[in-house]
Amino acid sequence: MHGVLVFDIETVPDPELVGAPADGPDGFPKIPFNRVVLIGAATLAVLPGDSYRFDGLRVLSGPEPEILAEFWRLAEGMKLVSFNGRRFDLPVLEARSLRHGLALPWYFADRSVRADPDLHLDLLEFLSNGEPRNRARLDDYCKLVGLPGKMGVDGAQVASLFADRRVDELEAYCATDVLQTLGLFLRVQRLRGRCRAADFPGMLRGVRDAIERRIGEDDGLRRERLLAFLRQSEPFWAQV
Repeated sequence: MHGVLVFDIETVPDPELVGAPADGPDGFPKIPFNRVVLIGAATLAVLPGDSYRFDGLRVLSGPEPEILAEFWRLAEGMKLVSFNGRRFDLPVLEARSLRHGLALPWYFADRSVRADPDLHLDLLEFLSNGEPRNRARLDDYCKLVGLPGKMGVDGAQVASLFADRRVDELEAYCATDVLQTLGLFLRVQRLRGRCRAADFPGMLRGVRDAIERRIGEDDGLRRERLLAFLRQSEPFWAQV
């Protein structure tokens, strides 16, 4: 396994499919009718002693087939980490890849990402013990551990922002959500005893500093929002 890929997708209703009997519960499209417009992907290298190093952050955008193909290229050989990915993100990615005729033999191999917890950790599934009544939002778990949670945008606004072509706001939102999921993952790994207590504070500071260096490569709204995220999450990264 090459490392860890923390990911999050942003979707809008597929205008070619939503209509007919397409609406799912609560007025949201059924899984196959969600069109992927962005994928946030943060990578961590796995170091000796189950420590982690932040290696990069990307927000994939463009035509949907290209977004999907690039995501699967990044994901191959990586441990996947998501929040609610088993119930939403991965089924959407599978369905939309089916729509565009992509082939994913490694993903559907005998040791399938679908079933193997060593290949995919769904943080919501882990924290809720797989029990629906125990489920809470990413925003709730982030605030629980000292991360800021949602910062001005939430999933309900994605379709309208996309329709208004405010892609810069969507990219900033998606990138921030991925970094918050990454922070929650590190705390979950500490909870599971996968990170040594003595090494954990130094690792957090190293990840935080690497994120700041990466943000320096951005500009515009995404840089502004990510720097705001770091400022608001300073207590999280300074844990001892």
